[in-house]
Amino acid sequence: MWNLSWRGSFLAVSLVIFLTTLAFAQSEESAVASMTCSTTDFQCKTDHKCIPQRWVCDGASDCHDESDENDETCKSVHCGADEFQCPNNNCISSVWRCDGEPDCENGEDEVGCVNTCNATTEFTCHDGQCISAQWKCDSHKDCSDGSDEEGCTETKCGEFEFQCNNGDCIQDTWVCDGDDDCHDMSDEQQGCIDKEDKCRKSEFQCKTLDRMCIHITWKCDGDYDCEDQSDEKHSPPKTCENNTFDCLGDGTKCIPYSQVCDSRNDCGDFQDETNPDGASCPEENPCNKADNGGCSQLCNLAPTGVVCSCHPGFELRNGSHFDCDDIDECSIPGTCSQHCRNMKGSYKCSCIKGYELVNEHHCKALEGQPELFLADRTDLRRYQLETKSYTLLVGKKDNTTVKGAIAIDFHYDQNLLYWTDVNEEQIMRIDLTTEKIEMVVSENVKTPDGLAVDWVHHHLYWTDTGMNHIEVATLDGSKRKVLISDDLDEPRAIALDPHNAYIYWTDWGQMPKIEKCGMNGKQRKVIVSTDITWPNGLTIDYVDQRLYWIDAKTHQIGSSDLEGNNRKIILRGHQYLGHPFAITVFEDYLYWSDWPSESVRRFNKFQHGEVETIAQGLNYPMDIHIYHKYRQQDYKNRCGNNNGGCEQFCLPDPTSEGFTCECQTNFYVNPSDNTKCLAGQAPITTAAPTTQAPKTQAPTTAPAKPVTSAVPKAPSPNTTPKESVTTAKPVSSTEVSANATEEMPISKEHEEGIGHVAIIAIVVVFIIFAIIIGVGVFVYRRYRRKNIKSMNFDNPVYRKTTTDDQLIMEKSGSRQNLPASYQPLTQPENEVV
Repeated sequence: MWNLSWRGSFLAVSLVIFLTTLAFAQSEESAVASMTCSTTDFQCKTDHKCIPQRWVCDGASDCHDESDENDETCKSVHCGADEFQCPNNNCISSVWRCDGEPDCENGEDEVGCVNTCNATTEFTCHDGQCISAQWKCDSHKDCSDGSDEEGCTETKCGEFEFQCNNGDCIQDTWVCDGDDDCHDMSDEQQGCIDKEDKCRKSEFQCKTLDRMCIHITWKCDGDYDCEDQSDEKHSPPKTCENNTFDCLGDGTKCIPYSQVCDSRNDCGDFQDETNPDGASCPEENPCNKADNGGCSQLCNLAPTGVVCSCHPGFELRNGSHFDCDDIDECSIPGTCSQHCRNMKGSYKCSCIKGYELVNEHHCKALEGQPELFLADRTDLRRYQLETKSYTLLVGKKDNTTVKGAIAIDFHYDQNLLYWTDVNEEQIMRIDLTTEKIEMVVSENVKTPDGLAVDWVHHHLYWTDTGMNHIEVATLDGSKRKVLISDDLDEPRAIALDPHNAYIYWTDWGQMPKIEKCGMNGKQRKVIVSTDITWPNGLTIDYVDQRLYWIDAKTHQIGSSDLEGNNRKIILRGHQYLGHPFAITVFEDYLYWSDWPSESVRRFNKFQHGEVETIAQGLNYPMDIHIYHKYRQQDYKNRCGNNNGGCEQFCLPDPTSEGFTCECQTNFYVNPSDNTKCLAGQAPITTAAPTTQAPKTQAPTTAPAKPVTSAVPKAPSPNTTPKESVTTAKPVSSTEVSANATEEMPISKEHEEGIGHVAIIAIVVVFIIFAIIIGVGVFVYRRYRRKNIKSMNFDNPVYRKTTTDDQLIMEKSGSRQNLPASYQPLTQPENEVV
């Protein structure tokens, strides 16, 4: 009896639940069908849902039946009050109408536009185009017809500047210096022939028509730097080498002493047989006396009497004509490639581990053949130095887009090559084994000019001229930190010394210089600030512990120790250093890229031999590196195998043999443990000041060339920026809350009877089914609305707003030419690249 009653009750409840669910679903359908959308919404045809009107005909289907994107709907679309409808039914901002740029598919938004420019902030070109009023008479043709530069006579150059014929401004000290700084030769033609005093006090002016200025130390140094060799006229007379006789007294003709006083005319006018007074050589040779003619080593007979000289490896003592001292050959650069040990009258060369001695002087690597990696702007190449043949690493062979490869560096042990692309504003890398290409950094990067890999502590450093900072990141780019951002003008090349924990970089801004600081950003200081203008390339010789840099303006390769002292000029002149960009070193040779000659060259760092061409016929040779194991020595990793215990960055500290824990940008080190990182800015405390080195002010030097040729113009302060903005549909945020559950005690009386038990069972079952119904309705609603716009965020629709950014990019050619930071070093304006 009880079982029948319970089963009947259960079936009745189930029937009620089913009918309720069915009725609820039908009412939902009826409610949807009768739904009326607002005037600002669009109603889908099948499911009758309402979506914002602005989503209609936007290229993404928001209705389940795609009725918001079909031809019938789009033909009747109406743009907003602040929009203009193109013939293809696309809506654009009204401010784009008649702005000089076609925004509709066929430029219909620019048809019939006359005198629509803002009279106060814009200039109207003859063809109706609108440009910023600030661009009028700025020496750049911004109107397509050039009307913005017509009738412009007022000079825009400063007090200490020269205005070129093309309107560009350059430093007045660059006029008549032999370089075409105007790119139209006007700075090398106007009055250069008769100009006598245009060189600085520290310079010498050549006598040729170009009237080129060279550094005063280049005068009378034995090298011809002027085309007419005027820098070597009236130079001190040369002298003959040891143990040779000077026939003419000016070092131009020298003969061995064995030919002197031998009754033969070896000098040509008997200078070796008679003295200036006409007397002949003495009949008795003083060198045959017991005291050797008074000489400590070699005694030579001459028409004037005894001339003492020394054995090889010795030289006459300063101030003495008779006594000889040992020569310290090891003090002469280039005597040995690496190690040199001076001995009495001689010396001995040796090499560090991994090198062998060749020809008693030169040290050659034992393992492998050195290769040259080159960024040629639109591809990356790998050169075999012995055969001078190359293979393409990244470029046309695999259809990889490389638009502006500038800086490169490698990680030898991990077989990775990194490069920067200033056009794409990103940093990439390729696995040289698998040829797999990966994106490393793509956000908050503008003009990454220089790149350096820390192969010991596994970090990546780069300079960004656009952001004016130096940044460090993990090798995969997952963590990043702006290391230096103060007092940087135009940072270019960067080099690392992981052994001593220092970074070196060049800055060719208003105060050109070379700086160094710890690899953790501490202990910053200027080490070179004089006699440099455009220090483009920088490299470190880890064996000799010397810096080498290349200057594109002064056309020279300079060198110093790692503190900027003991400076030396290795090579100079236009012939081989027309416009050098990057430099690297390996064994005894320096390698550099040069733009005018479109080549890579090399020269002995000890100034032996001649300049050689390694590669030529290039497009735009940028950064170069010698790829060899010994270029990345096996130095000690200061952070060990556990990242020094640091949560994020472990960066070497130059003040000790240790390191400091650092955090990503917008994080700071937890002061309680100095290893963990906390989000936000470090709190200001009254603790003792940090030990960070104070900023070093660089000495004042001649200002670097201002970027005046093709610098992107900044928009007018009153102009709303025109940029790409994502107008994706809003997504409701998910709110997560924790609800505490409480147990409510249920008091009930213990009553006997089957009826009470049945009632309780029915209530429990009803509650369970009610929950199931609720879940079912929720799932049903989610299914009906599964086409919500948030599902389209993988392919957002980008709309423009009123900005000048895109126009500025087109003017500067940032997507086709080198960025503005390269302007002093680029081809003349309007030249096809």
